[in-house]
Amino acid sequence: MIEEVAKGSPEPINFTECEADPLIEIIYRFSKAVADGAARENLRLLAQVIAGLKKNKALEVDKFRKWANILEQLTRDELMVIGKAVSIKRRISAEGAASNPNEFATRLRSELINSRYAPTEIDRLCASLVRTALLLAASGYGGGMLPLPTPWLDELGTLADVEGVAAAEGG
Repeated sequence: MIEEVAKGSPEPINFTECEADPLIEIIYRFSKAVADGAARENLRLLAQVIAGLKKNKALEVDKFRKWANILEQLTRDELMVIGKAVSIKRRISAEGAASNPNEFATRLRSELINSRYAPTEIDRLCASLVRTALLLAASGYGGGMLPLPTPWLDELGTLADVEGVAAAEGG
């Protein structure tokens, strides 16, 4: 946690005296995730969320709890999907492409297949991530599931380097 918070962006992050109470509660919640056995990647993301909330002037206990509840128990494969999803959503936005749900889902599936995930495994992973509200499930043609990004996925992408986790995991 200290390593991630100390990184800062161009300059280190400094906390003010009025942020002490929320920071203590946030550190306590982070410590609970450590004690509960959250994986190293999950803890790194949680630490990045702390730094991201501070940078965005949104360091609030409830906001951190939301992200802790979402990120703490994710599997390596779920983190990989989220990292790919954030990356794809950014590229589609940068291209100025119209919001076409099929485009997002097609690119996500293609990148995950290239990362050696089986199509049925991709469906299960995307379905499991619906519980996080980072992805939504829409009905696709032929009765399949069409994963869609949510505003929370975008928000997470601004708070933490989820794409970096996917890249570090070999995706």
